Amino acid sequence: MAISSYKNNTETLYKIRVQIRSSRFPSIRCSEQISGVKSESEAKKIELKLLKECQRTISEKELQRNISGLSWGEVLEKWHSYQSEVCVKFGGLTQLVLDDYYGGMKKWMSRFQFMSCADISTFQLMEVFNEMASAGVSSGHRLKIRRNIKSVFDFGIKNGSIRLLKNPTFDLIIKKNEESKKPEILTISEIRKLIEIAFATNHSWRHIWAMALLTGMRNGELFALKWTDVDWENKLITVSQSYNCRLRTISSTKAGYWRDVPISQDCLRLLENLKSITGSQVFLLPRLTNWNKGIQAKVLRTFCIENGLPSVRFHTLRACFGTQLLRQGVSSAVVMKIAGWKDLKTMQRYIRLAGVEVSGATDKLEILPPEEIAAKVVSFKLR
Repeated sequence: MAISSYKNNTETLYKIRVQIRSSRFPSIRCSEQISGVKSESEAKKIELKLLKECQRTISEKELQRNISGLSWGEVLEKWHSYQSEVCVKFGGLTQLVLDDYYGGMKKWMSRFQFMSCADISTFQLMEVFNEMASAGVSSGHRLKIRRNIKSVFDFGIKNGSIRLLKNPTFDLIIKKNEESKKPEILTISEIRKLIEIAFATNHSWRHIWAMALLTGMRNGELFALKWTDVDWENKLITVSQSYNCRLRTISSTKAGYWRDVPISQDCLRLLENLKSITGSQVFLLPRLTNWNKGIQAKVLRTFCIENGLPSVRFHTLRACFGTQLLRQGVSSAVVMKIAGWKDLKTMQRYIRLAGVEVSGATDKLEILPPEEIAAKVVSFKLR
């Protein structure tokens, strides 16, 4: 509440502004303002009147809120706090992933920030997802956001913050696009060509690409890799941290736990070569400016195009590592353990890329006549 004076030509006038917020529901606010009052005593009377009107408005809104429940913004904040205190604390997901989920919903559901969750319909949510589709958001990402919104509604309904019997996302159907195009991948000959050219031209990224192909580490894990993570005696590399170029921070891996990657003979040679270059530093791999900026995919794609290789992104090197191990007969369980994959669906995708499920399946399919019979038939027709 405030009364202020101002000059209008030679006359002194007063302006009254009243603004109050509900102590029970912080999102409920009321503000009133009147100017042009000629005396201070009259301004005080008007201030008292505006205060009573705002208090009455707040009470009405609080009563309505008791009936309909909290707003979307309030429930989202409560959900985020709960997930941070429970799921993140006990390893259900990382804080970084949770914050990404929260940010995505904050962005796309902003129109409902002060709307009661009970007033949000399936139709209104469908409009949001149609806008996402128009903006080029993939069906996979839309499905992820739908899952998170459902989680927020479920959370609010269970703890009584939302006065609903049915989650509005229940009837919200988003079809996932069929995978019509085979994901990008490099063959073993293309992998060798990439590395041979990179080392022959002394490319600044040669060690980083080679390490990615020999260990299957994610980009952030490679960036955070230190010499103290190398166990020379047991020929193991411990992966326990990951760098986030957006936040410029180093935290736990995406999976949320550490793992060991066996050092192959080629990897051992690479490490010995790197030792002479970065051995006196804390981090194992060179600190490149473009890598720190997070444009590793652009650098790799440019190199591939210039050298007649399929244009692939940086994360594809991790896929190459997984598919090559699978093709060599390493079990999917072991590959998952080495590379840090937790999702069986993701692993199934790499198994399909490797072709190990169908390899040899048609070997016993024989419908053509034996070669000697086929030769006789051809000879007979030539006579």
